[in-house]
Amino acid sequence: EGPLANFFNSVIKCINDACGTVRPGRRWTADSSTCPLKGGNVVRKPDMSCWLAPGSEFDWRHLTTFAKVKNHGGKANEKSSYIEMAGKASCLLYTQDGCHAATCFHILGSSIHLTIFDRSGSLSTCSYDINSKLHDFVCILISITSTPHEILSFDTLIAWKWQQCSGKTVGVKALNVQAGNTELAIKLDRVLFISDNLFSRGTMVWVGMIRDMQTRTREPVVVKDSWIDPLWKYTEGRILSILNAHKIKGIPTLIHELSVCP
Repeated sequence: EGPLANFFNSVIKCINDACGTVRPGRRWTADSSTCPLKGGNVVRKPDMSCWLAPGSEFDWRHLTTFAKVKNHGGKANEKSSYIEMAGKASCLLYTQDGCHAATCFHILGSSIHLTIFDRSGSLSTCSYDINSKLHDFVCILISITSTPHEILSFDTLIAWKWQQCSGKTVGVKALNVQAGNTELAIKLDRVLFISDNLFSRGTMVWVGMIRDMQTRTREPVVVKDSWIDPLWKYTEGRILSILNAHKIKGIPTLIHELSVCP
């Protein structure tokens, strides 16, 4: 895994030196092949890892993507590597709030396969031989290593601010919303819940502090993110607003509802 990670980084560097089109800052390492990542409830060791930011803590929550490596191809290895990747993708989605899909690949001998896991299932490409299908290999490598976060299914409405804290790179997450004429800034302090089921609505719940940018007032708030069916007549937000309008006791007060994806 180590030489392969170095090869990936060398390819990215050569392309960037030649045309300057590769987004810098992400590198492949094989350190996770011998040491389990923190942050998950299970012990899993990706063969190769690509991090969100240089110097990120050795944690699932700071991982952009991962790769599975086997020396040989064949149907048996294709099946076993897919099953292993599904387990790691489930761990990545469970530990990363604001990430809605896991884009990864597995290398079997000289062939590479790209697979995307989300809450509704998975999609895999056919195999591409790295030697004879060089253009396809480079496209896959660059697309994962250098693509902006929103293309990799990170919710960019949540601002990721990386800061140094006690010598470690930590992520601070914030969300800005426009409720009518009022601009609200929400700092997401911690995760209350993330669905641990790979095939689900991908529900995520945070607790944070909301700040009215005009009055400078602050109060605690809960933020929920979940897939919805656009054909539903009543969303959760609409139901809450109806209950609030009827002054039903014990019902949370809806501050704002936003459809992230059309």
